[in-house]
Amino acid sequence: MLNSIDHVVYLCRDIAETAEELQQLLGVQSPMNPDWLTVDDDGIWTAEFRFRGGAIELIAPAHSGADPARTCPGLLSKVESSGPGFKSLVFGTADLEGAHAQMSAAGLEPDGISSSEAQHFATGERRAWRRFRCPDRHLHGLKLFVIERAEVPHVSPEAPALASVELSTGDPQRAHELFAGKLGLVGSASAEPTAMRFPLGLLDLIVGQPAAQGNDEPDRIDSASLTRASGETVTFKA
Repeated sequence: MLNSIDHVVYLCRDIAETAEELQQLLGVQSPMNPDWLTVDDDGIWTAEFRFRGGAIELIAPAHSGADPARTCPGLLSKVESSGPGFKSLVFGTADLEGAHAQMSAAGLEPDGISSSEAQHFATGERRAWRRFRCPDRHLHGLKLFVIERAEVPHVSPEAPALASVELSTGDPQRAHELFAGKLGLVGSASAEPTAMRFPLGLLDLIVGQPAAQGNDEPDRIDSASLTRASGETVTFKA
């Protein structure tokens, strides 16, 4: 049912500032412009940078590069309290009802399917999608969504590639039960003997246990992942 990692969500303080960090890490000479940019009535900004294999979605209370006057104090407080970093993993599917039924049968108690639509801040382009979320209590620290898009966004063949999304877990057996058993992902051999690899289109989901992570620590996407970008490949550590 799940055929891709559509994107990972990175919560930050300012869209423009974080976009500059991405540009520097990827070694891109010209400014990186988001493939999608929108702001809601509360002043929450969303910018999406699409790569071959998946996307990074930045969510921020401000965007000094577009409209510094539109901000969201509530989200700013959340960023200040929790710190910036990767917060959510969003799988893609072409069968949202089927994925919802599968996760319901697996005991993940997904929320109801909701439909959304948004407009690009500058161009007026509109996008539509449907999605659902699995409650955090079943995911041991992860925030997990599943999305079905009305149209698949265009990705330039010259865009950098996402090699993998890496998740760290304190309990590999528990993680295997979640991703292979409940989410139905098919694994393959990993270069690391303690890691599990799940191919999803052009991108791999890699789940492993760092030596320093205890069994009682939550599963997570590591906020330091952005610093591991190299060449034309961005690798997220989790």
